[in-house]
Amino acid sequence: MSTLSATPASGEHPSVQTSTDTLQLPALDTRHYRALTLTNQLRALLISDPECDKAAAAMDVRVGHLSDPDDIPGLAHFHEHMLFLGTEKYPEESNYTSFLQQHGGSSNAYTSTESTNFYFEVQHQHLEGALDRFAQFFISPLFTADATDREMQAVDSENGKNLQQDQWRMYQMIKMMAAPTHPFHKFGTGNLITLKTAPEEKGINVREALLKFHDDHVSANNLRLVVVGRHSIDELTDMVESMFAPVKNLDLPIPYPPPGLDVPPFGPEQLGFRYNMVPVGDNRGVKMIFPMPAYRQHYESKPGRYASNLIGHEGPGSIASFLKNEKHWINALVAGPSRSSADFELFQVSMDVTETGWDHLDEIIATVFQYIRLLQTTEVHEWLWKELAVVSELEFKYKDQDSPADAVSRLSAGMQLYRPEHFVSGPYLISKFEPDLIMDLIRRLTPDNMNLLVYSPTLEAEATEREKWYGTKYSKVKLVPEVLEHWRTATVTETLAMPNKNEFIPSNLHVKSRSHTESFAAEEAPASATLSEETKAPKVYPTKVFESALSTIWHKQDDLFHLPKGICSMLLVSKATPLSPRNYVLTHLLAVLCENDVMEYGYYAELAGLRYSLNHDQLGMVLTLRGFDEKLSLLGLKVLERLCSLKVKESSFLQWKDAILRNYKNFSRRQPYEHAQQQSNVCLLHPQWTQEEKMAALEPLSLQDLEAFIPEFLSQLKVEAIYHGNFEQEEVIHYVKDVESLLVSAAKAAPIPSELYPERRAVCLEPGKTYVRRIAAPHAENDNSAIYLYFQVGQADLQQEALMDMLCQMIREPAYDYLRTKKQLGYIVWSGVRSVFGVEGFRVIIQSTVEDPVGLRKHIEEFLLEFEKDLHNMSTEEFNKHISTVSARKLESDQKLSQETAKYWQEIYNGRYAFDQRERQVEVLKTLDKDQVSSFFSQYIAKASPTRTVFSTEVFGAKFPLPSEPLEDEILIEDVVQFRRKSLLFPSI
Repeated sequence: MSTLSATPASGEHPSVQTSTDTLQLPALDTRHYRALTLTNQLRALLISDPECDKAAAAMDVRVGHLSDPDDIPGLAHFHEHMLFLGTEKYPEESNYTSFLQQHGGSSNAYTSTESTNFYFEVQHQHLEGALDRFAQFFISPLFTADATDREMQAVDSENGKNLQQDQWRMYQMIKMMAAPTHPFHKFGTGNLITLKTAPEEKGINVREALLKFHDDHVSANNLRLVVVGRHSIDELTDMVESMFAPVKNLDLPIPYPPPGLDVPPFGPEQLGFRYNMVPVGDNRGVKMIFPMPAYRQHYESKPGRYASNLIGHEGPGSIASFLKNEKHWINALVAGPSRSSADFELFQVSMDVTETGWDHLDEIIATVFQYIRLLQTTEVHEWLWKELAVVSELEFKYKDQDSPADAVSRLSAGMQLYRPEHFVSGPYLISKFEPDLIMDLIRRLTPDNMNLLVYSPTLEAEATEREKWYGTKYSKVKLVPEVLEHWRTATVTETLAMPNKNEFIPSNLHVKSRSHTESFAAEEAPASATLSEETKAPKVYPTKVFESALSTIWHKQDDLFHLPKGICSMLLVSKATPLSPRNYVLTHLLAVLCENDVMEYGYYAELAGLRYSLNHDQLGMVLTLRGFDEKLSLLGLKVLERLCSLKVKESSFLQWKDAILRNYKNFSRRQPYEHAQQQSNVCLLHPQWTQEEKMAALEPLSLQDLEAFIPEFLSQLKVEAIYHGNFEQEEVIHYVKDVESLLVSAAKAAPIPSELYPERRAVCLEPGKTYVRRIAAPHAENDNSAIYLYFQVGQADLQQEALMDMLCQMIREPAYDYLRTKKQLGYIVWSGVRSVFGVEGFRVIIQSTVEDPVGLRKHIEEFLLEFEKDLHNMSTEEFNKHISTVSARKLESDQKLSQETAKYWQEIYNGRYAFDQRERQVEVLKTLDKDQVSSFFSQYIAKASPTRTVFSTEVFGAKFPLPSEPLEDEILIEDVVQFRRKSLLFPSI
């Protein structure tokens, strides 16, 4: 960690008051920072990064939905939407988003309880134009009457997509628990009733209320701006000073909590209740909710971190170990501070409860209070705090760099909370040991200072009430005094104990020097075009360092980030997995059981900055390891040892089989656009299985079936992996030999014969045909419909990939503007490339409550006709801008190790190994002209094309009837299994 003095502003900036505070920065952060305050009291943090490809900016406005007028719930969120839709200087509604899209950028925003956060990123050379447009949000927004009426529909669509989502329902249930006169009780999203119908009935002009809200709350003294770009610090200062000095300063107090608020959100009248909730999904669980005073001003000591580390621990002696592995009553436990505001925060202990555990709910809660009693009667251990402090310092010191957009958004929000010297380090470092403060928090974790939120489908009969905004069925009962007394007096059992010291905390943080330049040998190099000097191709690509009949291993020693970290991604291809739905779900079971078996050992590793996952895959399993490299290979070997020697109890098998089965069933409650995508995949990709096939295969399985499958899974394998980061070639080879030795000796693994190696292939649709797969939304109460419209191009070469990238770049913003902003078809509108198993295509996704999928497809076709005209009339200058944008995006520098690894791993996983693919695509892009893109569009996308090949997946929401017959010129797919059997497949890569 380093401490850097903020670069002072020169005397040439009379409108700037410069902070002289120091900034705590990660060790390798060499960028230049300046913290300043304009004369209008707007505070800004400027970051000059000479190497960034994307510039970015964010503004955090200190007003959120807790400041909504009582008679217009959702106004702050609506205000967030409206700022995007035109300003006096740039009145065209799409001007801001179009400018960003044309220059490789994007934008977003969110409304929280106390703040609204706006952010964007753009190619670095276009920061000035983007920032000027952005500044006008806070100076002269238009809030036109037409846009006001239309954007209400967008807010309603956004709310509509959340209505059947349990996480949103639970959040509103928790808000409902608060005192009705406290702002936390409010509904924050808004909908057509709160923003239009109800205000009109009361004679309220919402546009006037919107203007008043903006005038009353957007004041320079409550704004926090962050800008990052390649410009020098002085140049960034000039920009910010000239563009943001006109923001008015009303010298407002912080709007929340408002003056005169004397009602706590959770007083005695609001506590001591059990809320029984019926979830949308097949989920069972309990949330123990403890209101607290606000501790966020104590961010240097973070008392909640100590408590959540112990209550949420998963090592031996922990609550999770006892309830999950010994009793099999829960599948997961998460603990810690959740909702935090200026006047309160909530500490939650959330548990996913098994079917067996449901009958022991009081005992589960009693176990939590037993452990809390242990903490309340034990001194705060300084050695435990020091472990947390050391790990927090290591993770901050060697922190990965965020993307520009993520960084500015996070920093601007943090500027509202932290002192200037901690703008960067505030969320990470634990620097003060305050045991009294920690104990103050722990002593508030009592049965009398708690509400329970209990949820299960079995509570339907007793759920006699409906929550107002989401329609959630629930009941509210007072906790019984005898039960409360039982929890108050819970005695600590011998099974619960404080954790051991963490042996995984790294001590060797040496960054290994590169002993030689790694590059492809001539025979291994991708067939690469000669790259021009300005093309920023990586100098070093992964090298194949080990190959045997069983394993192929790639390696790249980090040459960009210089951190003591590494990543290993390892695909274990099993001949058995893709043979049937039964084998697929057995692989899923095996992966989950193995990962859980490693939990107590691996949890200490996770606390020390190492992460591992073992995920099932269509071809087998993927083991991922990441973090400090010193003990990473040891952790990976331990996971594979457990996989090879796994012994499963009947109770564990039934516990996790039930969890996976519920997971499969709960897919029916997912968003309709996700169902559309899943149906498309099931029809067009091989191997793929439907949810029904997976559930039917899983339900009859026994422990004996799993025990018989484990040796079958391991008997014939192929290992493909990449080691990337602070690894030397020799140690990677050593690791791999240990892995091979383990698989051969412990699992009797043999290589998969080449002729039996599983293939991933895509369905080859007949050119000129339109295929349609229609289903009713699986969840009968979901009004949303969705369409996933796919135009298949075929197996692509570099030329076709470049043409597809250009088309997607040119079409994305106008499609969004037409379908989302102007037509208001829905909140979820997206278009882009679909590339799977080497087959390219173009797709459009819409989710809507206002049109059925047939109507959505008509709107898409209408848009494509308009776009075809615009494409024909596009100037050469505009076309060349798109070429530059796509090229720049492909050549952007990776921000962190994991981003670089992901690109290489995609090539390995797909079996293409073209690590320099993006650089070669850029060379092809430079040769394209507008006529080629027009011809490409005319052949593959235009409705008039005789060779256009379309696959439309359509999900009909509850209020739209499903057509009983195919429409004109459609091939209707009713039986997915039969369709797959009869379909031709593209060759594998």
